[in-house]
Amino acid sequence: MLILLRLSEVCVNFVIIIGIPLLIEASILCIQNILELLLKGIGILKFNRYLHTIILRLFFLSFYMLHFPITLSILAFQLPLNLLTLSQASFHLPRSHMILYQQQECY
Repeated sequence: MLILLRLSEVCVNFVIIIGIPLLIEASILCIQNILELLLKGIGILKFNRYLHTIILRLFFLSFYMLHFPITLSILAFQLPLNLLTLSQASFHLPRSHMILYQQQECY
């Protein structure tokens, strides 16, 4: 009984850890949509994807900062981890998450 209780506790903790970033991302997207509607309503929305670009950059930067040791062990396993700095390790990050959107002006 105690083993099942511990196992369910581990599963719940795992679900909470996985669910928190998704909840944060959903709330950020809601705030982004509200801000875009307000800006569009008063007519000063100049950059269509600018806010989305900033949020994506911050989200993926925080993701890699939180998972930095895991990312380093996967991507640079042949190098000692204590010799790598963040600027050296950022070279090894996947390029698919570093796509920058071109800013477009709406007239």
